[in-house]
Amino acid sequence: MRGKRLLAVLMAAIFLMTSMPVLNAQPDTISREAKACRELGILLGADKSGVTAQYLSNNPTRLQAYIIALRLKGLYSEAGRFTSSINFSDVSAAGWAQNYLAYAKNHPELGWKGYSDGRFGVNDNINAQAFYKVLLETLGYKQDVDFTYAKTLEFADKIGLVDSAQEIAAIKSFTIGDIAKGIYGALNTNMTGTDKKLVSILESKGVFKADKVEAAGFNSYIQITPMIDQKYGIAWVQISDTFKKMGYFVNENKKTNMVYEITRDPIRVRLDEEFTAAYVNNVKVPLEQPILKDEKGIYFVPVSFIVANAPELGYNAVYVKAKNILTLRKSAEIKAAQKEIVMTKGDKRNIRVEKVFSEIEKEDITSRCTFAAASNNGIVQVGSKTGEAIAGNVGSAEIIISFEGKEVDRVTVHVVDVVPKYYSSAFYEQVFETAFRLDKPNYTDGFGVVWNKDTGVAVKYIDDDSIDSGSSLDILNYPAEGFGVTADLSKLLENRAIKGKTISLRIYAKAVSKDPKIYMALSVGTGGVVVKEEKSAALDDKWKSVEIVKVNIPQNARKLTLVIAPGHNDEIKIDALTMTLE
Repeated sequence: MRGKRLLAVLMAAIFLMTSMPVLNAQPDTISREAKACRELGILLGADKSGVTAQYLSNNPTRLQAYIIALRLKGLYSEAGRFTSSINFSDVSAAGWAQNYLAYAKNHPELGWKGYSDGRFGVNDNINAQAFYKVLLETLGYKQDVDFTYAKTLEFADKIGLVDSAQEIAAIKSFTIGDIAKGIYGALNTNMTGTDKKLVSILESKGVFKADKVEAAGFNSYIQITPMIDQKYGIAWVQISDTFKKMGYFVNENKKTNMVYEITRDPIRVRLDEEFTAAYVNNVKVPLEQPILKDEKGIYFVPVSFIVANAPELGYNAVYVKAKNILTLRKSAEIKAAQKEIVMTKGDKRNIRVEKVFSEIEKEDITSRCTFAAASNNGIVQVGSKTGEAIAGNVGSAEIIISFEGKEVDRVTVHVVDVVPKYYSSAFYEQVFETAFRLDKPNYTDGFGVVWNKDTGVAVKYIDDDSIDSGSSLDILNYPAEGFGVTADLSKLLENRAIKGKTISLRIYAKAVSKDPKIYMALSVGTGGVVVKEEKSAALDDKWKSVEIVKVNIPQNARKLTLVIAPGHNDEIKIDALTMTLE
């Protein structure tokens, strides 16, 4: 079977590695900015090694920088297809990139006009001033209108694109790593004339996918240009707009006194018109000036309130008065890397705790945390090593994690008789190995799930077609619509502690007959009430992952059953049924 073949390959690899000389390899660490650019596909690296520290230390040519800038704008593919006889005089030096140079020549608005003698400068190194000029134009600013080339870095400093023009100007050897920092800053900077960051605008245009933007951490930054009033000479930000950007729900009560009820569980903020104080989680906070309303009826709060209370609001805040820019960044979330652990009695597992800003920016702080087992009946205990959990009696219990004296998270430990061996992220799996039998009623698998097939439904085991263990289940439905195999999952309610939690059930399936459908139904019983979630999907001759259902299991759930059925007279194969927590 495939599993055995994989084991043999792994054993051979291990033997080979143990017979090789040991090298003192150092981990290749790269900056947050480079990781973000890699996540979005802006930086790819020079070869199959990808974006490495060595690659980032290289001094980029003008051509390399131009290609990177095209990826930033989502124009790389379009430029590669572009053809024109109008090109730079040194186009022959561009090799494979001649079409890209023609695109730059014919689109001077991109900021790559080349030299006055007609050359692009293909192999010339680019400096910080030239690259930041391109970034400013990417943000919608115009050379010789908004800024001059000589004042490029000063203007970048003025709008908050860079922290210090002097520091950028002092760079003697401009590298690809410096390009990454510039792009990262530009993506987090508002487009001219808007309150939207460049990355948000590119995301809305489809240049970057939303999940990539989220993973790269760009949504953790907010940049706001406050209003400076003439009367008080202080900085103000719009209440509704600012808190909505921070992910809060803003309720505007337009009765006598303008009242804002601002919430994001578990945080609550109250701001009242003409009041000199606000309330953050029911704690009274004085305001530098009372809430202000402009001639358009828009309400403002002093920037000083946002900065002073940013930690309680879940953010780090910096206001640079000289630039009049308020920058907010989400505070790091401290959480366990794994929410659920499934073990058998006597097993030991290590819990890892991370300080997370984004998927690309995490810090392991396990050693700085303390761990304690919540009251349980000998199900789990904390080991001698920091973060170690030791499984005891069968059941479910929690490990409490604290950081700097405060509880920050809990991990649920399930001690069971059997654990998933193919899908580690799941706490239940059925891979339909050859030991799985439906020729007799009430087949009970190792997790306590009871399986049956409806009368008239034919099932058989396929040894040479699967996605995991080497076998799968073939189902042929003769009787009628909705007939197939059933699974009583009720045992999982207790031994996997899923009451009150959201679960996801997925399965792999493929067609045997022509154009069949798979029908799936999950029923949740709570005493006399049964709620059924149904779904169907079309199949073809390739394995397809299908989400059966994502559902919240009530605390009083007593029964959990599943039906998997082909259409009438349809034949399908199924494999890898998994249940995970959301």
